[in-house]
Amino acid sequence: MHKQNVGFRLVLLIAGVLLLAAGLMMAMSPAATMRAISILLGLILIIAGGVDLAVYLGFRRLLCGVGWMLASGLVTLLLGVLVLFNKWITAVTVPVLFSVWILFAGAATAVRALDLHHFHMRSWLLYLILGLLQVVLGIVALFQPLAAATLVSILVGVQLMLRGVDVICTAVIFDSFYL
Repeated sequence: MHKQNVGFRLVLLIAGVLLLAAGLMMAMSPAATMRAISILLGLILIIAGGVDLAVYLGFRRLLCGVGWMLASGLVTLLLGVLVLFNKWITAVTVPVLFSVWILFAGAATAVRALDLHHFHMRSWLLYLILGLLQVVLGIVALFQPLAAATLVSILVGVQLMLRGVDVICTAVIFDSFYL
């Protein structure tokens, strides 16, 4: 086994364990998770809006059509403030965003499983099951937004645990991927 492989496997294993731990903490503390997510999302939107406004102010005389950047920056900044200080906005937007993320992450895992199957890897079925579970979780969350709003931290926690298992499995069978 190559020394580099051992390092990659160790990093993957640590990442998988951290994902599992984060998922478990999120699933066990829904209120704290929603507040943390809303604060993070609000701050990211405020920073993104501020960057748009700074670019507008710095380049308004050099670029055509930067008025849209001004509008985008103001709307993004306003949305960030609303998310940060209005729990209702967060309760509506966060579940939808995470539902879409869970759905796409699951689809990516399922596609990877099909690639593994193509190369006759024994672990393909495990990845397919993990991916399909994530897809189902994402669809349920997307079509049940009220339930997802109350259960978003549990859904995200379960998703992080599934991703953790995915990463740990990759760490364990890493040498199979090395060509």
